[in-house]
Amino acid sequence: MAGACRAAAGYGVDLITVHAAAGQAALKAAQAAAEAGAFAAGLPTPSLIAVTLLTSINSRALAFELKVPLELNDYTLQMALMAEESGLAGIVCSPQEAMQLRNACRQGFVFVCPGVRPTWAEAGDQQRSLTPAAAIKAGADYLVIGRPITAAPDPAAAFAQIVQEIEQSANEK
Repeated sequence: MAGACRAAAGYGVDLITVHAAAGQAALKAAQAAAEAGAFAAGLPTPSLIAVTLLTSINSRALAFELKVPLELNDYTLQMALMAEESGLAGIVCSPQEAMQLRNACRQGFVFVCPGVRPTWAEAGDQQRSLTPAAAIKAGADYLVIGRPITAAPDPAAAFAQIVQEIEQSANEK
């Protein structure tokens, strides 16, 4: 993981995602490697963000398939705090956990929320999702909205509809 982060940092990327489940030593090594790779290339250090738990995993899968004895919210909190303690810039988390995690983490910690689905889109394999506007209200800094846009007959129109829904929600305040 550290080698991949070192190499990616040399290309001038802005964000690199790693899995928090790799553990604190691996996260610290990845952060140090990204810093070294960016320095060697004369580039700014990319922000490393750790995936707390895939949004396609629900509480049942966490307990019975992955054999993790923690409640889902406790597990994602543990992963977020470990990423923060390891010096990473932020996390990838379900928008459903974003508010709880935002309250537990330092100011400026970045929250990337994948699996976000507009009301008109199918959930697909996403188990822990919110609409774009709700995800922003929950504390997301960045939204990952893939298939509702890429699988749409008119991706540009789908994107415009999402932006309109977000703006409409913001104006309702």
